[in-house]
Amino acid sequence: MGLIAPMAAFGPGVCSNKEVPFCVDCDRYISPGLVGQNSACPTCGRPVEVGALQERAEALLGEGEEERFPIPWHLKVLVAGVVLYLLVRVWQGISWLAN
Repeated sequence: MGLIAPMAAFGPGVCSNKEVPFCVDCDRYISPGLVGQNSACPTCGRPVEVGALQERAEALLGEGEEERFPIPWHLKVLVAGVVLYLLVRVWQGISWLAN
């Protein structure tokens, strides 16, 4: 065993991070975004213990739905400003060609 002992060496109950999916075979926690539809580990492909956080997210979102966020107001202002700037530059280009 190396300098860092695996989580399984400490036994159950030592680490209470039940929120994040954990692969027993790889002995590591997995980011909830990396766990596939079939709850498999991206490294070894074996089923993982799905964390409580992912179970709650799936319950809130439902089956097959994606979470949608509203577009922030400052992004809308930025896009409007860029469009206005480009329109002014096009107008200047057309007036320059006309002269």
